[in-house]
Amino acid sequence: MLASWLDVCKSELDTACILLYDSEMERLEWQVLMREARTAAGLSRAGLARLSGVGAATIKAYELGLRKPSQLLLTTLLAGLEADRYVRNRVLEGAGYKPDGLDVWRRNPEFALSFAEALAEIEKCRWPAMLTDERMKVLASNAAYERLWGREGRSGQGTEGGGSFLSWMSYPPFADRLSNWDEVMGFLISEMKGNVRFPEKAEEGTDSYVTAALERFFSGDPGYIARDLALWERTPAALAKARFSYRIAFDHLTFGPLSFRCLGMGVNELDGLILNDWIPEDSETWARLEQGGVVRLSP
Repeated sequence: MLASWLDVCKSELDTACILLYDSEMERLEWQVLMREARTAAGLSRAGLARLSGVGAATIKAYELGLRKPSQLLLTTLLAGLEADRYVRNRVLEGAGYKPDGLDVWRRNPEFALSFAEALAEIEKCRWPAMLTDERMKVLASNAAYERLWGREGRSGQGTEGGGSFLSWMSYPPFADRLSNWDEVMGFLISEMKGNVRFPEKAEEGTDSYVTAALERFFSGDPGYIARDLALWERTPAALAKARFSYRIAFDHLTFGPLSFRCLGMGVNELDGLILNDWIPEDSETWARLEQGGVVRLSP
């Protein structure tokens, strides 16, 4: 009985030590990052002291966790280290201060891609690629995308709501051949729920394009509409991110079974421009597309 009680005590003590160790490591993480940034810069404490004007003994006390610097002194040291924004933010946050990475970033007004630059980017791709906005409207597509989908892929792009990927999802000639329809539709639903342009969220009133795209979808096949409504109830909203991905598995009438990993990346937040790369997932898809003249495997 005593041995059993001692085993329980030992187990609880071990757990407490692990929790204490984890807490201590979390508390000290910013000091470790700062020390690693100094050594990565090839600086001794004395060298950093000369650059920052903070004493070497004080720097040592900070790195060992013996003292906590004021925000002013900590930012002075980080400036002396020329720490990148990731390290700078983690150190400040770990020390209990507000990250200021954006404040020290040398902003590039040309950082975002213009429409013309984004169009040039998709034209460089050997795989199908398109440019969309945050409403999933297809604004432009490259030659490989055009060869893959032909007239069908571009149908309706000139009409309100017609250029949206959503409008294809209840159209049997497309939807019947999309073997992972539920997966793709779930992705689209999560994006719609998280989109400020969606009718339920738009503070300035319903977005006419999104409304038109939804109307086109709900004028499609009743079976797909019923599946969409069932998915809607159990699919959470997605938090908008700079990069996302989804999978397309499609039995093409001309090229046969195709599998793509579709990568989306925001390139202009102000204008809502998103690059979408449909990259073949396997060698069979690459081979079928190359034989059909859709993609080029060599320059």
